[in-house]
Amino acid sequence: MGKQVLSGIVELDESWIGGLEKNKHADKKLHGHWQDGKVPMFGIREHHTGRVVMFPLPDTKKSTLEAVIKRHVAPSSTIYTDGHQGYKDIDKLGLAFIDEYVVHDVGEYVRGMATTNGIESCWSVLDKAYTRIFCYISPKHLARYANETAYRLSAGPGNGLKEIAAVLRNMRGKRLKWKDLIADPEK
Repeated sequence: MGKQVLSGIVELDESWIGGLEKNKHADKKLHGHWQDGKVPMFGIREHHTGRVVMFPLPDTKKSTLEAVIKRHVAPSSTIYTDGHQGYKDIDKLGLAFIDEYVVHDVGEYVRGMATTNGIESCWSVLDKAYTRIFCYISPKHLARYANETAYRLSAGPGNGLKEIAAVLRNMRGKRLKWKDLIADPEK
């Protein structure tokens, strides 16, 4: 994933992508925390353009989220988040971020201009692809599916012939070989 920097008013959110325990065969159930077996994801949506960036994370710890924010959000941006503890004090990162947040735990989804509804709708699109189109996405390839979803969302409404032509132009000269597709990402 290349470094994409979003700016202006941006919404940040983390999500967990993976199947529901209740839908798994008995011998596949993890019987642990609701996050077990799911992949943590991070998303950013830029208000004025609608551009979206989505990708897997190793975890949703404060240090991880801060590093991602520093990498993908331009200084002096206004950041809207939810009440996740990993975002606490991000306005103190020394990059002049302005942080406003909503607290979902108390039923708050909009506070003045602050909302995360835009990026959360992006999670909905990825989740629908996971559950209704593909039925399963390997964690190994989740970043590719997230990139494809972010590309479609960033292209705007319609995804018509102009967008399809752009995809085909971008594919020219690029090839994904089967051995690379199935290769162990750890090697």
